[in-house]
Amino acid sequence: MGQTLLAERVPTRPSADERVASVELAATPLPYAIAKRTLDITASALLLALFSPVVLLVAVLVRLDSPGPVIFKQKRVGTGGRLFTFYKFRTMALDASARFPDLYAYR
Repeated sequence: MGQTLLAERVPTRPSADERVASVELAATPLPYAIAKRTLDITASALLLALFSPVVLLVAVLVRLDSPGPVIFKQKRVGTGGRLFTFYKFRTMALDASARFPDLYAYR
């Protein structure tokens, strides 16, 4: 019977003219994928319910601080070049681009 030898992979830095090869991912077993997805959704729902009062408080504070929408949304580029909509609490004034020089004047 033949023996199989395992080669140890030594990490090296690619030279400037070498291209980085894509990484192939191993297939995930279906029961594991289902269990992980179920846990992800359950944990997310519980955390959302737990932190919803904090989220509501932040939304009220943003609204009271300055006029304009509470949520800022923007199109961004994601994995594989796919566009997705990014949402976050607004942290800048509504007219920040017009007031740009004043906002960033270092004194």
